[in-house]
Amino acid sequence: MSNERKNTKTGSTFAQRLVMVSCTALVLLSILIGAAWGLHRLALANTSHGGAVGWALAATSLLPVMGYACYRLGQIEGRGVMNGIAAGVGVVSKQANDIAQVKVGTARALRQPMPVYPAALPDQIIVDIAPEPGGGGPVYM
Repeated sequence: MSNERKNTKTGSTFAQRLVMVSCTALVLLSILIGAAWGLHRLALANTSHGGAVGWALAATSLLPVMGYACYRLGQIEGRGVMNGIAAGVGVVSKQANDIAQVKVGTARALRQPMPVYPAALPDQIIVDIAPEPGGGGPVYM
């Protein structure tokens, strides 16, 4: 039994995954090189020397413009991501604050002492302040 850690999902070791990724990268790189070589040969077969020079000049001169355009697009997208995160955090923090307020209110209500009502002892007289509707006086119990 080897001491290498295995991926629990696939059962493969790190070395096996490294070989798989390397082979995949090699195949994709060879496809990309073949496509570039084929397009290069096609362009040279169907384009005059002046046309190829013109395309190279245009592509080279537009590199700074493309760099600036990509920079601005990155700024705009980054700002959008930050605003989205801020909006999501605002909603979550508001909900957390509401939940915390309910918990604090409940804890405060539970911590308050219960009101103490005086109890009458059996030898004391309880007097009803309101007279009876029949015209009688206070009721003694």
